[in-house]
Amino acid sequence: MRNNCLEPRSLVMTRSECFYCFGMEGLYCGQVFYNFGIRSCDNHYKAAVRDCRAYMHREKIVHIADVLDHPFMMELQKGFSVLRSSGVQEAGWSLNVGTYDPEVLAYRDGWIMSVKNGDLSKRIFVSELRTAELESAYCDFIDLLDKGIYKADNDMYESLVDRGKSTTVEDIPGLQYAIVDGIRCAYLDLTS
Repeated sequence: MRNNCLEPRSLVMTRSECFYCFGMEGLYCGQVFYNFGIRSCDNHYKAAVRDCRAYMHREKIVHIADVLDHPFMMELQKGFSVLRSSGVQEAGWSLNVGTYDPEVLAYRDGWIMSVKNGDLSKRIFVSELRTAELESAYCDFIDLLDKGIYKADNDMYESLVDRGKSTTVEDIPGLQYAIVDGIRCAYLDLTS
């Protein structure tokens, strides 16, 4: 019997079975970001979502889809300007929603997110989009992120986890990890 709470892990080259009970009925996947999450059956889907959100709370990661209805994000969906490295303020930028599945905000010495202008995309600090007109909405948004929108999931996870049992699924031999655009990704090293 496995722990009732799990840590998300790479989904690359994992078996198509529930990480909680090893069942294969109605297989779903709770994701933190692309190819990183927890596979689950119908019975354990809510646990997979809870455990992924608890991990995201601890790692300061937020799915953009979970905050799109915030007034600050709603204003950004109308488009905005970004200060380019050349020093030019360039209009025509938008949220980069849907490029990654799912797209995230992450805290790395400040909250960062992906934005795009045509085929060009980049990650910027959310603070770069702070304007006098959006000051109140911006402060409320940052406060929400800092407090943690997944705090309740993390509190539930912490109340259920048995620290005496393993909370990870065993790694695959040859699986390596790398940081790509500030996101932890996994790949299979076939040279080993």
